[in-house]
Order: sequence, then C-alpha cells, then structure tokens
Amino acid sequence: MRLKHVWESSDKPRIDTLRRSDFYISENYIARADSTTTVILKDSIGHIVAMRQTRKGINVFVAEYYPNGQLKGKVTLTDSGIDTGPATYYYEDGRVRSEGELRDGSRVGTWKDYDREGFPAKPDNK
Repeated sequence: MRLKHVWESSDKPRIDTLRRSDFYISENYIARADSTTTVILKDSIGHIVAMRQTRKGINVFVAEYYPNGQLKGKVTLTDSGIDTGPATYYYEDGRVRSEGELRDGSRVGTWKDYDREGFPAKPDNK
C-alpha cells in the first residue's frame, strides 16, 4: 500500500489526537468512491508507526513500521480483525525476515524464514 495513493484517493482527512498528543496521532483517510478507510498512526515526531485499512466496513490489512519508516510487517485480517491470511515480516533494512500464513493470529503451514543476509534460515533444533 503506497501512502501517496491513500492521500490522492481520499477525501479530506480527519486528524485526531489519541489521549495525549505527545504519544500518537491518528490520521483517518476516507475514499467515498470505494468506501475505503485508512487509519495511519504516527508517533509524537511524525513517524508512521502503523496503518490499518478497511473497505466497506470490512478489515483488509494492518501494517507496522520501524522508526526509520521501513515496513516491519503486513498481515491480512478477517472481518473481525483477527490476523488470518498471508503475512510478511521484514528486517529493519527491508529484507524479508519471514513469510507465510496466519490463522487466528498463529503461524500455520510452512513458513519461510530468512537470516539478515537474505538466506534461508536454518530451522531451530527443538
């Protein structure tokens, strides 16, 4: 999800302060054309911390960001907001850390984990 697209396709944004303004600010973007709502949470110095998107009242995805602006992880959500579906997590430098499927917030199936150099990680010996 590119933020420029969110800004360009949305009607006038609404900016709310969550509790205290020195913690987080919520920017709400609504595109009436397709009933998409995007909520962007920013910290006290304006860094994007997280983003959540719904379409026609149904949860679509949630993303979390590192302080440097790099995407930390993106997961698909069920209508009720449960992490279910494809998920990808990243290292702070943007390399993929892991990717796979979530069901009810837990890893299911085969996940691909990578080390910091981008090579497949060796499985843990449990």
